Amino acid sequence: MSMLIDLRNERWFISSLERGLNVINAFSSAKPALAVSEIAKLSGTSRASARRIAMTLEALGYLARSDGNQYFLTPKTLALGTAYLSSHGVGDALQPILRRLRDLSGRSSSISVLDGEEIIYVARASASGPLRVHINVGQRLPAYATAMGRVLLAALSDQDFEVWLRAARLEPVTEATITEPSKFRAAIETVRADGYCVVEGELGPGIKVLAVPIVSAQGTTVAALNLTTQSAFDRERDVVAEFLPEVRRAAAEISGVWNHLQVRNMRDMLDPGPD
Repeated sequence: MSMLIDLRNERWFISSLERGLNVINAFSSAKPALAVSEIAKLSGTSRASARRIAMTLEALGYLARSDGNQYFLTPKTLALGTAYLSSHGVGDALQPILRRLRDLSGRSSSISVLDGEEIIYVARASASGPLRVHINVGQRLPAYATAMGRVLLAALSDQDFEVWLRAARLEPVTEATITEPSKFRAAIETVRADGYCVVEGELGPGIKVLAVPIVSAQGTTVAALNLTTQSAFDRERDVVAEFLPEVRRAAAEISGVWNHLQVRNMRDMLDPGPD
C-alpha cells in the first residue's frame, strides 16, 4: 500500500480537524501574520471556514490577533512540537550524539523528519561563531531544497516519490535551486546511489550541507542527519571525504538510540502498567 494514499474518504476521517491543522501550518517565517483571506488561500479552505477556524484557535489560545486583524501563532503552539519530542524521547536522548558530532567537526548538526513537502527539525546542536546557521527545532524547510529532504525523499518507493514529485511545488529559493522535475529526479537517483547527499547554495547562498539517512532496525529510513557549513570556510576542503565517515558513525549511533526508543514506546503502549 502506498504510504501517500489519500484516506480522506474513509468514514472515520474528520475533515474539520484537517482544516484546523492546515490553518496552523499556513503560518511560516515568511508569513508570520496572516489576514483571513490569506489563511483561506494558504490552507485551501473557504474564507468563511478560515474565519471560524481562526476564531476557534484564538479562543483556544493557539492564535492571537493584531490591531490590523491579522492572526499570528502564539507560543502555545510550541506545545504541539514539544509533545512529539517528549513522547518519543527524541531530544534528550539524541542531543549528546549531536553535540559530540558538532564538537568534533566544529559545525552545526541536525536531525529532521519528512512531513509532506517539508522537513521538520526535531533535534539540533548549533555551532558557534561564523559557522552558525540560525535554525530552530520545530522549524520547517522545503524538502526539495535541502540535503536532509533529499535523503528522506530518496528513501521513498519509486511510486511514492513520483506521487510526491507531481504534487510538489519546486520553486526557486536561490538561483542554484533545482526546480526542473527531470533534474530533481536525477538528483534523487544520485542520492540513492551514493547513500548520502550534498546540497550547496540551494537553500541559501553559501550554505553547504551534508546529510545521511537514519534507519530503523527494519532497514527503513526514519529520519535524516546533517552537518551544515559555510562554503566560504570550506572552499578548499573536501567535505565528503573529511566529514562523511564521522556523520555516518553518528547516524548509526542515532539509529540504535532511535530504535531503542521505538521499542520502549511500543512496550509502554502494550503494557501500560497498573491503572
